Amino acid sequence: MMHAPRSTKASFVLRVARALLLSMLPLLLCSLSSLYFQLLRSLPSFLCIMLLLVPPFSEAQAAFIKKTRDAIDSDPSFFDDHVWSHIAPSGAGGKSSPRMLVQASDFYVKPIAVWVPEKLFKNHVPKCPHCRTSCNVDVTRAKWDDTPMILFGISSHRYLDTKLYPCHGCGHFFAGHNEESMKLDGQKYMGYFNFSLSGSLAIDEELSCFLTINYEEPNEKIHSQLVQMSTEKYRTDRTRYNQAFRSGRLRDEEQQQIEVSDKSLATLKRTLMDKTDEMRIAERAAKDPLDFTALIRRKHGRNNRKAPLSGIGEGKLSELISTGILTGQQLLECEATPRCFYRKSFRNWKATAQQHFEALRENAASLKREVSVLEQSCTQMEVLEREDDQQQQAKRRKKCPHFSEMDDATGYNARTLSLGDIDQVQADSHWARKAFDPPFF
Repeated sequence: MMHAPRSTKASFVLRVARALLLSMLPLLLCSLSSLYFQLLRSLPSFLCIMLLLVPPFSEAQAAFIKKTRDAIDSDPSFFDDHVWSHIAPSGAGGKSSPRMLVQASDFYVKPIAVWVPEKLFKNHVPKCPHCRTSCNVDVTRAKWDDTPMILFGISSHRYLDTKLYPCHGCGHFFAGHNEESMKLDGQKYMGYFNFSLSGSLAIDEELSCFLTINYEEPNEKIHSQLVQMSTEKYRTDRTRYNQAFRSGRLRDEEQQQIEVSDKSLATLKRTLMDKTDEMRIAERAAKDPLDFTALIRRKHGRNNRKAPLSGIGEGKLSELISTGILTGQQLLECEATPRCFYRKSFRNWKATAQQHFEALRENAASLKREVSVLEQSCTQMEVLEREDDQQQQAKRRKKCPHFSEMDDATGYNARTLSLGDIDQVQADSHWARKAFDPPFF
């Protein structure tokens, strides 16, 4: 009886095992992805951001935050005209006129709250949570936090920004909204900072009140209601976006580039007009024979630094006039030296006049060359505009650009409290109320 070799049996077993693994691979991937997204829904928001490895907000949001920070640093009276807890953008993300032109990215910009105690309270220095004093805190060396916190609301979110303050006593930096630091200054901050901080979470007044009222409701129901309100807010913003496009108020990046090119052409034309006027003035000056009588009056005044022929004074000009030489042009044309002048001095005067007229002619020629270059540039840009006019009109008549998805971190970026966040907030709120309850007698 013949038996199959062991190597043949082993290879057959390996092929069967490989086929089984390949057939089970899609099922395993589906199971893992399902577990992954369930984990994301149950984890706090800051861990979700770390796991997904996405930026915390769009480029337009980052530009608005930087612009607000620069304005606060440069203007000591910034908060006289702005409410620190709600600094809204001027475009579609904030209050905009129905006739105001907006960009698509403006709909993705959320308001921010900026807590900087030394700017909000006169002559105030926040206390270090480690040293429990403000003696060693240097507010002049404070720096902005790398990334503002997400400030959760009922139907949307905004951002809570602050500075990091150095303490020379302990060598630590602490945030302006550090809970321990704010407790030390609680008497001064009371009634101003009405946000709830729970670990790495920040919650505004409306959402905090909503969670307190619905404390006895299941967290799954609370989470579902928050998602529904965020979805309705997203639909409203998307409707405003579509309405802005239909009314011709929406500018995309290509249209903005077209407007920039139009402004560049207008600027070029203004420069051409200014240079042309300057060139005409220079040409008239180059043709001017330079009357010595008028030059004497200019040199006689106090402000005679810019008068031409700086090496020839009023007395010498009067002597030249007495000999019949009335202008600088006549001085150049005079070949024989008058008897009342030294030959060397007379030649020096002629050389000075020659340099003056050559400088005027060179200036006029240089301006003429600049005007010629500008005219060519304007002509080329006008030709390109006429050629591209139909293409630009077609671009402006194109379909409405796609609005960002609700959960796109680089776009609309809607944020709501996850189940894990709600559990954490409810637990912290419970123990805070427990500690606050007065004893019963």
